[in-house]
Amino acid sequence: MRLQFLQCLPLSFCKVNGLRKPCMITLKTSLSSASTSSWLACLHPYQNCSQLIGSGWNRFCYENKIRVGDVCTFEIVETTQWDVSIERR
Repeated sequence: MRLQFLQCLPLSFCKVNGLRKPCMITLKTSLSSASTSSWLACLHPYQNCSQLIGSGWNRFCYENKIRVGDVCTFEIVETTQWDVSIERR
């Protein structure tokens, strides 16, 4: 079975942060104080009420071993550069 990882973001969040059109964003997470990894993901409109992080998000989840119940907190450094912290369930 192949897992699909989709992340919907509220429309209000997207409007406040200037994310109204499709764009590429960089997700960064610090694995330790000495190393930083990043992933390029596509952010695009989804229905009329949210945005969806598509391609690139699957890879981010896979490489960071994201599981159901884990919490990812996004800190927007710039509109298209986000730091991500992961809290394991």
